[in-house]
Amino acid sequence: MSLADDLRGINLPAVGEFNLSVILSLVRMSPQGISRTELAHRTGLAHQTVSNAVGYLIKAGLIAEADLVTRGRGRPRMMLRLRSDARFAVGAYFDPTSSAFFVLNLAGEVKAHRSAPTIGAERPERLVANLATAIGDVIAASGVDPSLILGVGLATPGPVDLERGSLHFPSLLPTWGDEPLREPLAAATGLPVTMNMDVNAAAAGEVWVSAEPARNFALVIYGAGIGTGLVLGGEPFLGRSGNAGFGGTIIVPSAGAPPVRRSESLGHLVTPRYLLKQAESEGFSVPGRDTVTRFAALVGACRAGAPAAKTVLERAGRLLGDAMVTLTNVLDLDEIVFAGPSWDEVRDIFLPLVAEQLHTSEYRMTPGDYPKLRDATVGVDVAAFGAACTVLDSSFARLAGGRSPDPQTSSAPRGPRT
Repeated sequence: MSLADDLRGINLPAVGEFNLSVILSLVRMSPQGISRTELAHRTGLAHQTVSNAVGYLIKAGLIAEADLVTRGRGRPRMMLRLRSDARFAVGAYFDPTSSAFFVLNLAGEVKAHRSAPTIGAERPERLVANLATAIGDVIAASGVDPSLILGVGLATPGPVDLERGSLHFPSLLPTWGDEPLREPLAAATGLPVTMNMDVNAAAAGEVWVSAEPARNFALVIYGAGIGTGLVLGGEPFLGRSGNAGFGGTIIVPSAGAPPVRRSESLGHLVTPRYLLKQAESEGFSVPGRDTVTRFAALVGACRAGAPAAKTVLERAGRLLGDAMVTLTNVLDLDEIVFAGPSWDEVRDIFLPLVAEQLHTSEYRMTPGDYPKLRDATVGVDVAAFGAACTVLDSSFARLAGGRSPDPQTSSAPRGPRT
């Protein structure tokens, strides 16, 4: 069953806004076009209800009648398509080492994309200023009319306080406290800002762009830290506070790892800065000034056959596999999807070892086939892409029915400062 099959309307006047959102979503998921008759069939709505909703959406400039198509007997049907460039959204992401930015249209098509090292992460006010500048630059590069931008989706490390729009003593930013980000960034850009933890934004983006997303999957983000965004029952699972996804805290047996490890948590055993410390304990000196450069050197040495580098990275791949066994035991997943700023560097090393652990682990409890392993649909900067998708997703109902922003969105004045 596809996501589109799950979208059903309700034949009650009071829920017209919901019906508009459902119809708009189905038109978006039908790039070849969809007729009013097909919309009525998929939504379960009366033909007159669908016709009224379509008329409203056409008048609002969000969909358009495209062409006539003959299917079988009967009169040709007028096909409806999304006016994908009617509105746009910006996605932004940062961690201590890397930042990324997207401008997407309503169909999720990329109008502009930029990535760069993170500047100013040691001080929240400096980071906000730099993010605002970068957002203005990517909007300018997209060439879109700034007045058509719905808002900014901000994907951040966690923990997050979604009610306050702040980062709450993030483990990857040890100099931070409980720092507000959403409102300062909204004030700096002049755009509404929606905030989510990075792994959850990435999972939402995977649902948005996948042609047939699995009903239950984990999206593993591997970068400065490691997290696991969850999609359960076809919907991103955020948890009570919006902080589901701290996969780096999964405890794994780490026999053989050097004693420099901070804990038995996955994040302290397999992420770049801790693997560099392990390499040093194994007697391998890694050149370079920053974590990104040094980690690339470590991976290069592994591929060249350096024994200590191979020991460190192959052990990390097996430990990641052990964590995926635990995750699969708990959630009985269909798929495990991988992405993140550092994933491409280690994919060919880690992925076979993850698959091996899932195949052979004595701790695996779920019967049958093991979860399918694959890369994320968006190959690069998936958290920033997903952050823009969260804006689009939350905006469809507002575009269709004029609803006010949700409580996770700032109330910044309209009009970006580009």
